[in-house]
Amino acid sequence: MALDVEEQQQVEQVKKWVAEYGLTLIVAIVLAAIVLFSYQRWSAVHERALAHASHRYEQLLDDLAANRTQEANQAAEYLIKRYPHTAYAKLAELLLAQRDVSQQKYSDAITKLQDVMLHANIPTIREIARIRLARIQLQLNQPQATLDTLKDIDAPNYLPTVSAVRGDAYVALNNTDAAKQAYQQAVAGLSEQSILRSLVLMKLNNL
Repeated sequence: MALDVEEQQQVEQVKKWVAEYGLTLIVAIVLAAIVLFSYQRWSAVHERALAHASHRYEQLLDDLAANRTQEANQAAEYLIKRYPHTAYAKLAELLLAQRDVSQQKYSDAITKLQDVMLHANIPTIREIARIRLARIQLQLNQPQATLDTLKDIDAPNYLPTVSAVRGDAYVALNNTDAAKQAYQQAVAGLSEQSILRSLVLMKLNNL
């Protein structure tokens, strides 16, 4: 009998809890279901967009390999406009910047590289853009701007390459001691099989 009374009390507590919090619980469950459904839908759309962007990027590479310049430009611009926040768009922007440099459109190339540095989500892509921008600045006889560009490093594995470019900038500024130090850092971080290491060693020996 005592057990029945205890069970009855528990049932009454449950009823009281449902009466007090039932609506809140139902609303919470509905909201959770909506959030879950929305996330799953967004995830599916996002995956399809990435797959399409990947396919268009592969087409871009094929066009470049086949020297289909117009098609390549159109593919790159499509990626940048349609999927601006993806890695594929930033890689396409790097390719367009490289094209601008080959056509001596340095201002256009700099604008694209700066955009990649600011908005790329992947550190490696940002670092590639940073190094290419620094090399353009060096080519334009702007060694101090080169050093300013290379102040920050997003991908530490690129430090040897960054040091090599810094060395070139210091040479342009006639700062031999700083150039030697930068070149030595580059040599220390590059593998013996690296072509860049051999070039840096030559520059270091010439100082």
